[in-house]
Amino acid sequence: MSQAKRYKLLNLARKGGIRETTKIVTGFLNQTQVKIKPQDINVLINACKRMNNWPLALRLYYRARKDRVVNCYVASACITAMLGRWQRALSLLYECEKSSVSLDVVSYNSALSQCCEAKKWKAALALFESMQSPKPNTVSLNILLQTFYSLGLSSLGDTLFDTIAQRGIKPLPETYNILISNISNSHQGWEGALKLFNKMTSLTLRHDTVTFNSLIHALSLAPKPNQQVALDAFENFENSLGDSEEFSENF
Repeated sequence: MSQAKRYKLLNLARKGGIRETTKIVTGFLNQTQVKIKPQDINVLINACKRMNNWPLALRLYYRARKDRVVNCYVASACITAMLGRWQRALSLLYECEKSSVSLDVVSYNSALSQCCEAKKWKAALALFESMQSPKPNTVSLNILLQTFYSLGLSSLGDTLFDTIAQRGIKPLPETYNILISNISNSHQGWEGALKLFNKMTSLTLRHDTVTFNSLIHALSLAPKPNQQVALDAFENFENSLGDSEEFSENF
């Protein structure tokens, strides 16, 4: 296959219809005498994900295994393509580990996401705890926190967050956004949300739209004796933003 034809087919696979893309992927698989480049495998697996065709993605993965071209990008792409099939995602991850494929944290986070999307939080937590090399990062943490809080497992989320220092994980603004959003409806309510916001400020973490919307929602639920505190806080936020229209709908 010429280089020009290869590029054309890969571009079509990125955005083509299901029938056309399936034909292209199958065509690459049928080239049994030629190794498929790992970057091409990656593109084709992502095309399978777009079509929700996980069996075809698996065929590409095992073809890459046969050609000895599996790398962390191919592994991550295939794990992500196992939409809703968390057990297959974990099996692929462990298979890569046993095959000495050099996995990066993205591969593990892809498997974490699959478990969490299936609400298999115990499997996700076990995977998180088992990560040694690579170690979990902030994205790993955020995936678990979001899952715990969405499932009403706030104590697990809070406990996990309390361990980040010893794990060497540095929270990002997105981490605090998750915490503030969850705490606004908890027993700590607006006061807890305000403490988290102030903690973000002390760490010089950037506040974004999600931060302010979550915080203002919490402040809007403050009891009447504390409404003035909430309003004063909002005015300070308004001054720091310059334009508060998109944040003010709760008041």
